[in-house]
Amino acid sequence: MFEPLQYRTSKHYIAKVGKVKRSKAYNGCMIEDFLETKIKKEGGITVTLTEMWEEVKKIYDTNEDSYNYIGIRFEDKSRKIGDTCECSKHNTNREDERDFPEFGSEEYNSMFTFNGTSAWNLSQKEVYKVDKFYAEKDCTRAFLQDHAYIIAGDYITNMDDALDYNEIVIEDAKVITIIF
Repeated sequence: MFEPLQYRTSKHYIAKVGKVKRSKAYNGCMIEDFLETKIKKEGGITVTLTEMWEEVKKIYDTNEDSYNYIGIRFEDKSRKIGDTCECSKHNTNREDERDFPEFGSEEYNSMFTFNGTSAWNLSQKEVYKVDKFYAEKDCTRAFLQDHAYIIAGDYITNMDDALDYNEIVIEDAKVITIIF
């Protein structure tokens, strides 16, 4: 499900890192600190998908008593910790989960809108599995989207709306961690 779909250069990511506000909130379990330390120490991005998912699991474990639902969301929109996410759009007619209309297009705007924000459910063990082939790949090059966030809230919705496997829709989802 989280197989790398497109690769970026590390230079692209390093340029973006400078624009991300760092925070030591949430018991110091912030992956930004983890990524930034790797960049400074080793002169480049060397965080593998395996390492990324290990850190995501730590963030989930640290926050699971504070929220009823925690998920990881990949998107192109730039966000800050504490932001409330907009409601997601739903496209049940697509053959491939990456086949989604362009944001803001007429087709996109006419799609069904969820009552919350979609994310991959971090309480499910399957979410953390990494294919052996991709395990040592650079996590910053592994996804089509520019950003990944840990989002959380106390309620889920749209459970009967043909969600993808391990997908949840969190009402009033807040960004609690910026992954990249």
